[in-house]
Amino acid sequence: MESRQRNKQIILQSKTVSNNSIGVPVETWHTLATVWGGVANISGREYWAARQIVAEAQRVINISYRRNVKAEMRALIGTRVFDILYVDDPADKHVELNLLCGEVVT
Repeated sequence: MESRQRNKQIILQSKTVSNNSIGVPVETWHTLATVWGGVANISGREYWAARQIVAEAQRVINISYRRNVKAEMRALIGTRVFDILYVDDPADKHVELNLLCGEVVT
């Protein structure tokens, strides 16, 4: 995916887990960066779960290289949420990253 195809604004977020006042773990997402990227579809499927149809898709998000992007993070594009499953630095050139992401829509 070439840089001219990076036409989506993408918010990268990292998760922190802390305990509330009664000791229950609480997840909080914090914005790490807002970048431009491109999105490509890899695969998708629909299935029946918990009395509703669930759509699941895998996407690749391509962004310029950033050293602090990890698989435990997520990417937001508008109201859509993508869990980052794998971070690929093609040929270890530190020029771009391909983020293999999962998106679940109920």
